[in-house]
Amino acid sequence: MSEPLKEEWPICPCKETIDVLVHIDADLTCERNEKWKVVKIDRCIASIVKALQDGRINMRGSCCGHGRTIGEIELSDGRKLLIYPTANQWMNEGRDYSHTLEKVKEEK
Repeated sequence: MSEPLKEEWPICPCKETIDVLVHIDADLTCERNEKWKVVKIDRCIASIVKALQDGRINMRGSCCGHGRTIGEIELSDGRKLLIYPTANQWMNEGRDYSHTLEKVKEEK
């Protein structure tokens, strides 16, 4: 789960879910077979989840953070998408990703 937010954010206004058809990895099913299933997704990130699924980018889970933490979508390949309410709030968190960007440049 993501770390708590440094600044106070309002509680997520959505408090609702939307049914979205998502791919479920085999290791997450009782039957151990991958499948497609309609699941409830937080309304405020449902369009992102649907776009990922439409692009056949599989996920293991998602949560908008409900205003208490950073939202996230965990991809099946191990990457994680972090979801901030605004770019300003991301910048205000004071995270420095320059070391990560330099490593990516070196690998190219």
